[in-house]
Amino acid sequence: MTTFGVSFAYFVSRTSNTGVGIKDITTTIVVEDTEIVVRGEINLDDLNIYPGHKNLSAISVTATGDQLVTYDLIWTGENTLNTTLNYYVYRTNDLQNPSINCELVTESSSFKIYYETCTENGFNTLGDVVSSGEISSTTESMEFVLLSDESLQATSEGQTVYYVVVLEYPNLDESQNIDINGAFNGVISIKTEYSSSESPDPGPEPEPAPDPEPEIILLSDKILEDNGGIDVIEMKGTPNFNSSATANEGMYASTEGSGTTYYFRGAANNWVYFVGFYWRIIRINANGSVRLIYQGTDVLGNGQIGTSSFNSSTNHNAYVGYMYGDTGTGFLGIGAPDYSETHANETASAIKSALDNWYQSVATNLSSNIDTEAGFCGDRSPSSGDGAAQQATIYTSQARLESGKNPSFDCANTNDLYTASGSSNGNGVLQYPVGLISADEVSFAGGVYGTNNTSFYLYTGLNYWTMTPYEMEVSGSVFSRSYAAKNMYVGSSLNNNS
Repeated sequence: MTTFGVSFAYFVSRTSNTGVGIKDITTTIVVEDTEIVVRGEINLDDLNIYPGHKNLSAISVTATGDQLVTYDLIWTGENTLNTTLNYYVYRTNDLQNPSINCELVTESSSFKIYYETCTENGFNTLGDVVSSGEISSTTESMEFVLLSDESLQATSEGQTVYYVVVLEYPNLDESQNIDINGAFNGVISIKTEYSSSESPDPGPEPEPAPDPEPEIILLSDKILEDNGGIDVIEMKGTPNFNSSATANEGMYASTEGSGTTYYFRGAANNWVYFVGFYWRIIRINANGSVRLIYQGTDVLGNGQIGTSSFNSSTNHNAYVGYMYGDTGTGFLGIGAPDYSETHANETASAIKSALDNWYQSVATNLSSNIDTEAGFCGDRSPSSGDGAAQQATIYTSQARLESGKNPSFDCANTNDLYTASGSSNGNGVLQYPVGLISADEVSFAGGVYGTNNTSFYLYTGLNYWTMTPYEMEVSGSVFSRSYAAKNMYVGSSLNNNS
């Protein structure tokens, strides 16, 4: 008789592990004059996992004040699997982007074996494992110390350290069917002598007071308050735009039209979780709305919704535009479109189409929360050349950001300020109120043209477009010319490409 068996562990993971993933969790502890903020996101929510499976979570610990704080990194929960889980802890001072990909493997002989093989990506930047061990089987909630006696010196700007925790359901190369219907759940956090779990008994609770009227606090007001208030921010003056901002410089004030805008600079802690996505706060617009840049579905994500050229063609000045007009060339330039015809906002660029398609897919979550008056500046003002057809042209951004290091939040031409249809500002040509960051905003944030900066908040490890034109490069002879319409992009530095 042939025996047909199954060797695998099937269980539903009912986890609520604080780590990178589907929901932001923030815990605050106050130690005298120091505030400790722990941030993390649920991640260990996989179903139908098999031996060999690995999963990754992470938290950040930020201490703001003047105390040296000491704490343990702990996992509190239960593991009703018969198999002991393995854990590995990494500590890094910089935000990293590791990931784990697992694939199911099925082997058949006289019986069928199921297990997983996992590939770790980006772990070479995390350094060595600082702690490892086991989470044994439990029938009730238990506390496991993953890393003890950690210390962090608080600073007035906030000192942050990141912990990446890998939990492994090991493949024991033997039947693990006993784990069927088992589960584990828990929370990764920190514990200090000031943690709420060790606070003295406050005694009986007083009678509840009547519920007060809810206080409505605008996000812009909260951001300003958390960064010292308007007076403190405005007293900082203007930073040196010739130098990269590599530290957390907080917020500065500048002008936008007749109003004031407040922007983050350097290695800012400016995350926000909004309608299911993570974002960085670029600035508070002059009208009080908050300008965000997409960062992905978790705080270790790559901030990318896809890849696209700026435009599929580059042989015409029109193609530096987020939208463009007549792409004709005439005969030997005779009858070619002039500047206004070249830069009319008639046809969507490739990058605009990509953004619109993404926005349309998530519009039900975003549309009611978006300010349709704020615009996106794609300044096409020429510095030299006339900006028409295939004429060699240098756009003012090159002189403003490469040579002069003099960024501006003002958009020189209404035609280049892309706003949503019906807006009282700008050109009103956008179907959806979404666009790209400008190169000027990158400069305000701490990027310098041609200078590497992997420490400021806009660096993601990937290259991505700004909305800002750079030049129309023309080379070769009259009989064999090459054309390259170039825009600025953000990578390890602010640079240009076609």
